[in-house]
Amino acid sequence: MKDYAKKIYLGLEFIILFFGLPLMLLYSTNLLNPSSILIPIVLLLIYYLKKQRFHWREIKMFKIPPGFLLVNIMMILLSSAIIFIWVYFNYKEDLFNLPQLNFKIWLLFILFYPLFSASLQEIIYRVFMFRRYKELFVKPWMIIIASGLAFSFAHIFYLSTISLVLTFIMGVYLAYLYLKTRSFLLVALIHSFYGNFVFTIGLGEHFWIDMQKYLV
Repeated sequence: MKDYAKKIYLGLEFIILFFGLPLMLLYSTNLLNPSSILIPIVLLLIYYLKKQRFHWREIKMFKIPPGFLLVNIMMILLSSAIIFIWVYFNYKEDLFNLPQLNFKIWLLFILFYPLFSASLQEIIYRVFMFRRYKELFVKPWMIIIASGLAFSFAHIFYLSTISLVLTFIMGVYLAYLYLKTRSFLLVALIHSFYGNFVFTIGLGEHFWIDMQKYLV
């Protein structure tokens, strides 16, 4: 009975944190940029992980079998090529819009996105989630789907189907990689690559609320 009650509590907590909170912020009268709340949330989660005796050496762990790494590099390159071709035929007018129209902002984004966005998101949706909800999502496929859904829903602010679909696919993929390797560094690097890639090739407006004002 005690375990059942704990699962109910964890389930409600998961729904409130990863679905209720984004909805509350979305429909608030003064919409906050989701990026502005990343750092305080991550600081709270770091405190939680510290209380749970999380071994911080895991942050820099990168023990990936060469064969596994090679297969995933090929998958990343193939998926990137598919996305680029899709953008070329469907959003050709936006191709390379940010680096062409505002090179300085694009360069700053490329430099700071990995540290201040991608890495922080991976702490939330992989490191924290896999530890906090391991008793709720007891099967591997459950935590992978839950992580993908939560990661995707965090992008509801952008009101873009493209954003929701791509982040769900990437969220599931990153969750699978983290489950297999327990390497925060691996998923943070891949997340950083895809983020910089989509902003470079012209999909940035689907992941940045006020990007249009920088396209001058």
